Amino acid sequence: MINGRFFSYLNTAEQIINSYNGTSPFSEFIKSFFRSNKKAGSKDRKWIASLCYAYFRIGRAALQISVREQVVTGFYLCSTEKNEFLEAVEPEWNATVASSVNTKLSIIRQRIPGFSLENIFPFPDHISSGIDHKAFVLALLRQPDIFIRIRPGHVNSVHRKLKRADINFTALDEYAIKIPTGTDLEKIMDLQSELVIQDYSSQKTADYFPKPEEFNGPVRIWDCCAASGGKSILANDQYKNVQLTVSDNRESVLKNLEVRFEDAGIENYLSYIVDLSKLVPDGVRASEIPKDYFDLIITDVPCSGSGTWARTPERMRFIKEDDLQQYSSLQFSIVSNTIPYLKRNGFLLYITCSVYKEENEEVVERLVHQHQLKMIKSGIISGTAFGADTLFAALLTS
Repeated sequence: MINGRFFSYLNTAEQIINSYNGTSPFSEFIKSFFRSNKKAGSKDRKWIASLCYAYFRIGRAALQISVREQVVTGFYLCSTEKNEFLEAVEPEWNATVASSVNTKLSIIRQRIPGFSLENIFPFPDHISSGIDHKAFVLALLRQPDIFIRIRPGHVNSVHRKLKRADINFTALDEYAIKIPTGTDLEKIMDLQSELVIQDYSSQKTADYFPKPEEFNGPVRIWDCCAASGGKSILANDQYKNVQLTVSDNRESVLKNLEVRFEDAGIENYLSYIVDLSKLVPDGVRASEIPKDYFDLIITDVPCSGSGTWARTPERMRFIKEDDLQQYSSLQFSIVSNTIPYLKRNGFLLYITCSVYKEENEEVVERLVHQHQLKMIKSGIISGTAFGADTLFAALLTS
């Protein structure tokens, strides 16, 4: 019976994968599937979801074999200890599941000639310089960790509350902490006011912020693709006197941001629904946001998200090469349309969570050339050593 249960899991995973078309996040799709198919218990759902994600994590490395075989191969490669599923469906592989990745690759190649780590991630020739390709791909084989950023003045209290709740954590620096996936923090401390949940690499974008001494008086900041407001809260904590403006092209996002800002104690700010892909942005009038006004514009632009695909590995299956140029064009348009609002000698911070050069270096090179901007510094923020995302950031000045 136990073997039958795991083969049933495999059948269901195959059914889910074959019905998924990539138009929505897989996490939402599989939840919807389970809502419509309520026979599976919580343990069953966990197994089935793990099998699906294992399939996505090996990307395009084994397209020559069936979906079913890819699921098993992915689960073997992503697992690090013996488990009931492999014992049921591939007992020989289960015996070696704790071996090194290189050993497991050799075993896989005996059955699937040509299987290679290099083929997991799409379009490797387009990856930005400075990224360790092998380390990056290996990081795709596991779920990234969860990180929190402690807000100024709360370091001691947060550490004390984590220890009191017997939560294992790793302090990466004074403010950054890694915690186990699934930790429920809401029961033990105030989210937003004491800490924010923020990927470690996202926290490290603060290294690209202009130094506080660059400014005299209030720092006028526009976070023009604000989304959930993580970079805005980071900037608010970086500078003592901030005049903050936030915008996004999604009203629902800004409503969620409003709630988050209230919890974070950020009250005096301006908020606009703005589509910056247009030459004359909707929602921005000169009487509201003067040109030549901002000391710092943060452009955390829409992108492929390829630096975060360890969290959403399904994207590796659906990205098209043409998408990279489309993202690049969109990013250049958005940033170009913010530049008239940047004051002379002001700063522009360009951020993506992409590892593709079309979205990173090539956009920045166009900005420098066409808008007479000066590069201060740029680079990859690699999270592979920490179980975090990989980002790109560039600080420019007018």
